[in-house]
Amino acid sequence: MTFTQDELRSIMDEIWQSLLGRGLVESDAEGGGTGHRLVGRVDITGGWEGVVTIDCDADLAAAVAAAMFGVEDGDAAPEEVRDALGELANMAGGNIKALIPMPSQLGLPTVTDDEAAGLPTGAEPIRRLAFEVDGKRILLNVFEAKSA
Repeated sequence: MTFTQDELRSIMDEIWQSLLGRGLVESDAEGGGTGHRLVGRVDITGGWEGVVTIDCDADLAAAVAAAMFGVEDGDAAPEEVRDALGELANMAGGNIKALIPMPSQLGLPTVTDDEAAGLPTGAEPIRRLAFEVDGKRILLNVFEAKSA
């Protein structure tokens, strides 16, 4: 693939800076945390076929939603939490799409409780970056769809 870990790190840091006004702290990419997790995902099709996911603690997704919707921590509605995580995935996917062969299209973001839900058959993980925010883990995963 044509993008590097450094480019992905930069994309995530820029997104986080724009939403919360602070950077992310990179951490060990093993494991995904221990609490209830949500996964935002967006498909990329065309010149490259794959999936971008943002996997994070539900509490962290709620904090992002509070910041995005201008409400107090803990006051974001469940649908706002899912919307916020979907928007994170959309922003990451859009920035990654800019790095891949054209023409490419970005699908609509979805949010699930399971990373594997809806991944293309044979999708292979090609990049994974882990970060921590206030002791909570957030993972950026990029999967490449394999042709049958």
